[in-house]
Amino acid sequence: MLRIENVSFSYKVKKIKKTILEDFSISLQDGENLCICGSSKSGKSSLVYLMSGLKKPDAGKIFFNNIELNLLTKKKLEELRHKEFGFIFREHFLINYLSIRENIMIAAVKRESESKRRFENFCEILGIAEIMDAFPYQLSSAQKHRAAIARALVNSPKILFADEPMAELDCKSQIQLMNLLLDYCAGSGCSVIMTAGDCQTESFFDNKIYLNTPLTCTGALNG
Repeated sequence: MLRIENVSFSYKVKKIKKTILEDFSISLQDGENLCICGSSKSGKSSLVYLMSGLKKPDAGKIFFNNIELNLLTKKKLEELRHKEFGFIFREHFLINYLSIRENIMIAAVKRESESKRRFENFCEILGIAEIMDAFPYQLSSAQKHRAAIARALVNSPKILFADEPMAELDCKSQIQLMNLLLDYCAGSGCSVIMTAGDCQTESFFDNKIYLNTPLTCTGALNG
């Protein structure tokens, strides 16, 4: 489903080139989950952005279902991301002047009965059905993250990309949401690719890769 071939990526910090990945390869099959582990600045977020087409590599190729992301136009890439991918970030990025219902449904590709059923199902599973008319500023951090998860899954994506989504939550909330998220995705066939800087998040995944330093990687899955 997702394949990275010999990818290299770098960026400049105060005119100094910093190499994050060099000749990196990995593949992920349908329904497989992956945790990208490493310390701060090891390149975890950059790898997620490359995998999802939010950034382009300096060299190498990235494929989703045999479609090379680098060759797509900006419009086609945006359409693919909207339809096939879901995103959760460290910050929830909810819009404060929209209700929770509006925040979730704004991401829906189709405003049909199918989307509505998925919406209602997610809200029940995540325990936020009773706060649909509330606004983000009225909610706790855990409730905001639950809404962000529902928004990411409303289109039944093939891959959910999550960049340290639980980092701001307490231990209990992290465990509850990780269990809910992975259980739902296992049932729906959605793959989860998540970055983690802590052992607790890593413990939920069987497949892990470790970005030890720029240029090195251990424990790669199928690559």
